[in-house]
Amino acid sequence: MLVFLHGFNGNKELWLSTVFPLRSTHGVLIPDLPGHGASDNPENGDYRLEAYASAITELLLAEGITNYCLVGSSMGCAVAANLIRGSVSNIHALFFISPFGITERQIRKIRNFRKGTNSPFIVKDIDDYKAFFQTVVHKPLRIPGWVKYYLAIDHIRRNEHIEVMFDALVTSNECLSTLQKERIPLIVLAGRADVVVDTDCFTFLENQLYDCQLHWLSNIGHLPMLEAPKRLATAIQYLLPCSLTNRKYYLGDS
Repeated sequence: MLVFLHGFNGNKELWLSTVFPLRSTHGVLIPDLPGHGASDNPENGDYRLEAYASAITELLLAEGITNYCLVGSSMGCAVAANLIRGSVSNIHALFFISPFGITERQIRKIRNFRKGTNSPFIVKDIDDYKAFFQTVVHKPLRIPGWVKYYLAIDHIRRNEHIEVMFDALVTSNECLSTLQKERIPLIVLAGRADVVVDTDCFTFLENQLYDCQLHWLSNIGHLPMLEAPKRLATAIQYLLPCSLTNRKYYLGDS
């Protein structure tokens, strides 16, 4: 079973093009995190990383899923890291795609986003949304103008709720120490052109964590599942046997 966890202010739909070619060989679960997508978003909800992890744990238990691999994107990687803390399930491997919110340095960067006026997540108008989109992807996506307009309006409509979630997010703790203790095989897939995350953080994770493999995706930014979903699915499919057997495979700068 592959369990996919989206990032901050994302939703399960971001994974659909990546998951589609994997469905024939693997079971998949793609939830919306609390406060995101079709999930409930109460004003007094708990939107810390630890709370997201608890919600996903409850979902997995309710579905009877005890053997799985976690696939996280951006903040979803930090949710996955919190989820494995004290887990009684058999988590075979972790796939971290553009991981963010793992180290204390990354948490500080999130806090600086919140303190300043340059947070890419707070969108006040259509131009702000265009700038936000240009930040998270390396090359422009082929999305009809009316779809971008709808997404921008929906983002602006949710600004107050996004700020509530952001305020909770910055109170979360780093989870690098958890990953160091659990010793679960980890594969990091990182875009060479990612400007959201300092790319040396990916190398840092490879050096700090047990059985961590770092694979670069050329000409890709922060969201490979939107920029190159087939490439991402192929990489996961190709590297999955490696994660389950602890063998080393060379993916190259694909």
